[in-house]
Amino acid sequence: MSGKGGVLAMVGGAVVAIGVTIGAAVALTGGTDLKDVAATCEISEAPEVVTVGDGGDSLTVGDGQAEVANKASTCVLDELDAPDSVRGKVLDTNAAQGRQSDSWDDWEVSWTYHPDRGLHLIVEKA
Repeated sequence: MSGKGGVLAMVGGAVVAIGVTIGAAVALTGGTDLKDVAATCEISEAPEVVTVGDGGDSLTVGDGQAEVANKASTCVLDELDAPDSVRGKVLDTNAAQGRQSDSWDDWEVSWTYHPDRGLHLIVEKA
């Protein structure tokens, strides 16, 4: 190969190689870092509501004001690409149901709801 075509082929090949390498790295690490999720979903008026534990293998949305906890929980579910079925179960829970749980992909989630404190959500790597 020579000229512009050869250069473009080399550049294109390098881009594909980089993309494959990044894709493999994401697959090996589980794809989502809970510390990044916590940083994205941190609520400025209550940063302590979203915490990461167990060496980065779990994330908790703790008790707080209902509106803040619910907003943070919804953000966490969005960031982890929770399926609509899980999201529906979480958001439709009432206080009488107690602790609920479900899972998808590489995640396990459990939650409770209190009318004053909102959702209390725990996400763990499966």
